[in-house]
Amino acid sequence: MRTIARTDVAVVDYRVRRRRHGARVWLVRHNEWFEIDGLFDFVWKCAQSSRRFEDVAIDAGRHFGWSLSEAIAGVTAAWAALHQQGLIDVSGAPPTESRNA
Repeated sequence: MRTIARTDVAVVDYRVRRRRHGARVWLVRHNEWFEIDGLFDFVWKCAQSSRRFEDVAIDAGRHFGWSLSEAIAGVTAAWAALHQQGLIDVSGAPPTESRNA
């Protein structure tokens, strides 16, 4: 996987579904089941709404009570693992239009 930029966006694979039973959470693609923890679940939910890496890391830090460096390390590891399994696609954020008045 390439280096993750702060403006990169994770997009979920439409064939993957999130399933929960009690405190346990799984991502399911066809007949493959991936049990995930709280951080991976948080990152997955953010990827469902196509959020930027920088925003996900900041929110993860707030959610779990981590410093920004811990949150960046955790989200980077989660994105890399989810991407390696083919559950998300990581791409650059679409260009934004500048509005000149």
